[in-house]
Amino acid sequence: MFNKPINIIFIHRGKCNYLRSSLACARRSNPEANIFLIDDNGNCPFDSIKHYNINDYSDSAKEFAKKYQHFSSNPFDFELFCIQRWFILLDFVKINGLENFFYADSDVLIFSNLTSEWPKFSNFSFTLSEGSSGHNSFWNSPKILDDFCNFVMNIYSQKDKIGYKNIVDFWKNYQLSNKAGGVCDMTLFRFYKERCPGIVGETAIIINDSTYDDNFSSGIQNGVRYKMSIFGTKKIYWKSDEPYGKDNFGKLIKFNTLHFQGDKKRYIGRAYQRKNIYAWGSFVKGKVIIILKKIGLFKLFIKLKNI
Repeated sequence: MFNKPINIIFIHRGKCNYLRSSLACARRSNPEANIFLIDDNGNCPFDSIKHYNINDYSDSAKEFAKKYQHFSSNPFDFELFCIQRWFILLDFVKINGLENFFYADSDVLIFSNLTSEWPKFSNFSFTLSEGSSGHNSFWNSPKILDDFCNFVMNIYSQKDKIGYKNIVDFWKNYQLSNKAGGVCDMTLFRFYKERCPGIVGETAIIINDSTYDDNFSSGIQNGVRYKMSIFGTKKIYWKSDEPYGKDNFGKLIKFNTLHFQGDKKRYIGRAYQRKNIYAWGSFVKGKVIIILKKIGLFKLFIKLKNI
């Protein structure tokens, strides 16, 4: 068993309403853990969370920004930061001498004690979800994160000509699909995994009747179909104050984490309180926002709201 205090690291930019719940949930499920928040807001809501300024760990991220090229329909700053956070994480763990750590996006709720979970992935260098996402990932050494960041830097600086050609070709082919998105950190993780087979664990699989949520909006995870709610999310069943889903055979599967990506962040507060996540008020608000966006009035609505 992993017998050291677990290091849990969150990185976040900007103000939001859900960060407090994400931090509180991590603390509740991991009372002995070292929990770190690296952000630019300057305010941490809990004395038990160790708070750090993101600017103190951004040297490598700034160097990467000089090489970055944008191959995505998503906003430039958004995709750049999604990659930069791994450089920020690397500088942080190096400076603070952290050997093992669990990284979580700020829209991830952690419901399990990660000390007991760590042995599941101890034979891997690090983990991904669905082979490409690091939103809730175990890291067994900063050396592997260093290697990944060097891999990314070499691609964008075109020292790795094969890697650079791969992302350019990926972007060209992606544009033909007419879908939003493009090259992102998930693309880079997928290419890195192909280069380094066998060292990456998978958190989206079911181990001992539990798993880690890849995306709260996704009904299929690692080939398993989960029961969905009418709200377009996984249907959650609370058991001993922990979240479960049902697979296509009706078996209860525990979710060690829930990942509220995109507009599903509005459910974080209720999920932390272990309430019925699918409140009609939240559902109606979400549908109104979707409709306003489709007809091009959402920005006007926000401006009028702030007058």
